[in-house]
Amino acid sequence: MNSKKDDKALENMEYMITESNPDLIVITGDLSSNKDNEGDIKKVTNFMESMKVPWTMTFGNHDAEGYWKR
Repeated sequence: MNSKKDDKALENMEYMITESNPDLIVITGDLSSNKDNEGDIKKVTNFMESMKVPWTMTFGNHDAEGYWKR
């Protein structure tokens, strides 16, 4: 993950979530293609939990290329 780009992406997500006030958020995978994807996925998980909106996620094919295995 690129820290500046990641921070901007999370800022954009926060704006969209706040503006749309969803009942549920579904993340459809491919959050990371890094070998150290454990940190990437934990970063997104912590962010989503902080938003206090029910959410779920499916793993994409690239999410299984590092720490998280199929």
